[in-house]
Amino acid sequence: MKKKIALITGSTKGIGREVAKNLSFDHRVIITGRNPEGVVSLKNEIENISKDKCYSFEGDLTDLQEQEKLISYIQSIGTLDVVISNLGSGKSTLGSEIDDDEMRRVFEVNFFSAFSITQRCIPFLKKTNGVIVFISSIVAKQEIGAPIAYTAAKSALNAYSKSLATSLAEEGVRVNTLSPGNVYTKGGSWEKKLEENRELTNQYIQDNVPLKKFVTPEDVCSALRFLLENQSTTGANLIIDCGQNKVI
Repeated sequence: MKKKIALITGSTKGIGREVAKNLSFDHRVIITGRNPEGVVSLKNEIENISKDKCYSFEGDLTDLQEQEKLISYIQSIGTLDVVISNLGSGKSTLGSEIDDDEMRRVFEVNFFSAFSITQRCIPFLKKTNGVIVFISSIVAKQEIGAPIAYTAAKSALNAYSKSLATSLAEEGVRVNTLSPGNVYTKGGSWEKKLEENRELTNQYIQDNVPLKKFVTPEDVCSALRFLLENQSTTGANLIIDCGQNKVI
């Protein structure tokens, strides 16, 4: 069978990198990133895994002109079946002292880039009965002390995903959200926190996570595949956090 084409935004590190490698076993993936070295490194790794061509795009996808270049690149490929909207960052000001510029910056990274790219990809997905999955966070469901701007942006992303799922259902396009908790990835924020203060970080996990462990990249990929493959699932928000979220 012809492999489906999957776009993964923000895919050169963290969750995005693991998702891109996982999907490359049975998809043709389009990876994206701002760092040319990171893009080339992942492209080579994927082509060694899949023995198939890996499409790649270098650029800052918070920039509208770069987004248009990405869409032109997808047009040159000819089709698109899956969009994994992963681009985002939780780095921001803690507490209430946050100014307009910082709020807008965080929304650009975590909400508006996802919105703009998705809207531009919808025409492709209507032709293929495609699937969209937004990578959100449990901070959008429960207050856990995350930066206010990040919490607000991910909450907006969840609302957009839910409404979009309803709007696109008749077009045969499914839309879902995946909300991870504390995901440990090589080079990720939790690895850095463990390096800085292993005792305090482990104590946080013990005190706040019922299963008392980190979410693994394999767990994220397994949950993602469920959302991609289950044909009855749209408008869902699948939380994978080892029990940290307490909202009923």
